[in-house]
Amino acid sequence: MRMILVGAMVAAVAMMGPAVGGVAAADENPPPSNGNVNFVNPTGQVVVEHEHGAGAEFGLAIASSVLSVLYHPFRMVYGVVGAELGGIGGWTTGGDMRTAKGIWRVTTEGHYFMRPDYLDGTERFRFNGGAPATRPERVVRVERTEARVVVPEAAPAPAEAAPPAPAVDVGGDEPL
Repeated sequence: MRMILVGAMVAAVAMMGPAVGGVAAADENPPPSNGNVNFVNPTGQVVVEHEHGAGAEFGLAIASSVLSVLYHPFRMVYGVVGAELGGIGGWTTGGDMRTAKGIWRVTTEGHYFMRPDYLDGTERFRFNGGAPATRPERVVRVERTEARVVVPEAAPAPAEAAPPAPAVDVGGDEPL
């Protein structure tokens, strides 16, 4: 049985061949480029920590791991219950997304794990994703205007209407 599975895996890899690499082996020309090429490997950048020593980093790593093991199950239950309550709230209001999102935003958004950055204060920890700590002020400008009644001094006399044209008798019994 093991030999059959190994043979199937070898056959699958052999059939995929260059398809996995993205460029066909028979194609000698590389895919066209629009000229924008990124020569810097962003994953090759080294992050240098200047604020903590090796012992402090080790302590923060252990503390964040232990706290995540304790905190994550509680936070996950809180998020799942909040997701259900948001769905029920939206359903009971006739599908109102504002109601559902009002519950979801508070209960499901936020951090589910502890990281060393939260413990040393370099990043802000958020238990829930409710409204930010500072809300932008809403400024409403109301311009007051005085109501004025404009009364014309003297209404102009209406122009005399032209006398009506005399009726023309068409004669006969023809319908109009």
